[in-house]
Amino acid sequence: MKKCLFLCTLSLTMVATIGCAGGRTPAMKDMTDSVGQKSAVQGTNDSLLVDSLGKSFSDDAASVDFSCDFPVSGPRVLVDSLRTFLSKEMAGCVVASPDDQTVAPKTYNHLADGKGMIAYYADATFKSLKSLGRGDEEVKRHPYSISLSVNKVYDTADYVTYTSVFSLYEGGAHGMASLRGVTFDKKSGSQIGYPVDSTALKALQPILREGVKSYFIDVAKNDGESVSDTDIKDFMDGLFIENGIIPLPAAAPYLSPDGVVFVYGQYEIGAYAIGMPTFTVPYGKIEKYLTPEARRLTGLK
Repeated sequence: MKKCLFLCTLSLTMVATIGCAGGRTPAMKDMTDSVGQKSAVQGTNDSLLVDSLGKSFSDDAASVDFSCDFPVSGPRVLVDSLRTFLSKEMAGCVVASPDDQTVAPKTYNHLADGKGMIAYYADATFKSLKSLGRGDEEVKRHPYSISLSVNKVYDTADYVTYTSVFSLYEGGAHGMASLRGVTFDKKSGSQIGYPVDSTALKALQPILREGVKSYFIDVAKNDGESVSDTDIKDFMDGLFIENGIIPLPAAAPYLSPDGVVFVYGQYEIGAYAIGMPTFTVPYGKIEKYLTPEARRLTGLK
């Protein structure tokens, strides 16, 4: 398989997964809501019940699409922490043009009101995005857009993990996207710190290299392509790293039932075309490099 074809495959996979916003076709002055309910854990005192909420705004110049899993019941400290986290994630989507700082919203103070929160921040983001695109002659042909999806992905007896997926298009050849996971201690409600010992970077190299290789291989397999050892070597050699050392990702890895999930951002260790290298390291391979906090939450001794 040729390198250029593989890079195209990676890029297309990233767009499909993250939902790059450049190709959206917004309806004129469309505003939509969505509400659902689900619970991942049943029958325990520590059950976390969430509502699946959504809010969208769009016209011929811009579109905004927000969705989240909003906690409605569960351990009080955890519910409060998650609501504060969601508020900050949504507030962070508001953009301000250099000549217009008035669009920055105040913090939404009614943290128990999920529908009000998502509507407030989606509206503020939509207004800010339209302000940013004002004067851009291309905006009607290529509307600006922002999407944010913050969802509960894992809920265990000891921790809850949310992922936050963000994409932005403000003109140009392509948009930008990000993905990060955040793990919360159910007992304290606090976000856990970086779960991997950052001082062990050298010792972690075999694990990180194996993980990045597995990402390339999995993307190719999902597209029905085969990858040779030479292909993998070429791609590994093309990473944006110094002295052959793969850094730990800037965004903290997060906990899952299957292991620790690593996510590298766009351009963090390679070209845009490789997407966001993501892989899961089983606990059996990485447990000795985990922090005491991560070991406790995952039941490791």
